[in-house]
This record gives sequence, C-alpha cells and structure tokens, in this order.
Amino acid sequence: MLFLVRMRVGTGLLVLGACAFVAGCGKGTGDINGTVTYKGTPLKFGTVSVIDSEEKSQAGEIQPDGTYSIKKVALGPAKVTVSATDPKVREEIKDMLAKSRQVGAGGKFAGERPDQKKLSVIPEKYSNPDKSGLTVDVQRGATSYNISLTD
Repeated sequence: MLFLVRMRVGTGLLVLGACAFVAGCGKGTGDINGTVTYKGTPLKFGTVSVIDSEEKSQAGEIQPDGTYSIKKVALGPAKVTVSATDPKVREEIKDMLAKSRQVGAGGKFAGERPDQKKLSVIPEKYSNPDKSGLTVDVQRGATSYNISLTD
C-alpha cells in the first residue's frame, strides 16, 4: 500500500513538473513605451499598434504629451504602426456613418463619403505594417521605443 501511495505521489509530481516546464518554455513578454513625434512635435492623440513575433496585434493610446505604452508584447521583432485620426474628424465620420444607413433614391447611398485626406493627421503609410518602416525588438522587461514620424 505504501508503495502505491509513493508511486501516485511521484507520478503526480512528475506530471506537475512537466506542466510547469511546458508553461515556462514560452518566449515571454515585455512592455513597450515611448514618445511619438510628428515633424519634431509630440503627437497629441492616436494609437500605436504592434504585430508581435507571434503575429498577435496589440495597441496603446497616444496620450496628450505624445507618450504611449503597450503591455505584454511577445519578445522578439515586432512591426509597428501609428494612426492618428483628428478627433474633430471622428465626429464627422460618426455623422456620416449615421447618414450612410439611410437609403436614398434608387436604393443608393444617401450620405457623403468622408474625405480620406482629412481622416489622418499623419501620412497614411504609417498605419500600414508593411509600409510604415517601423519595427522594434521587444526585450524582456521594458523596451523604450521613441517614434519619430516625417512626411
């Protein structure tokens, strides 16, 4: 009987050890933080997004002082994008979307289409992970990544 108890306890510890080993083998995560500037001036609003080494997307809001933070990003290389839609334009878009739900004569769109150039205060290329040219190597702990945008 004592042999069976020891065997069960030993097997249980072996299984727990294997589970801990497997769970601990992940790449890990780190945090990214920094400041976003456009033409040398801190960007006052917007979003910084990353597609990490595990192809997961995460984002952090740009604060009025230009700073941003993204938590628990997989370690390794990550593609970065920045989008910055003027808050005033966002309200216009909401109104246009509400109008777009209305059907005009002949079942066609009744509202106006938003002016694409007014949607973003920065060049559109920065919102595309394949065109932005922005990358960061996420390290364990905190990785500082300041983003300087130009035309």
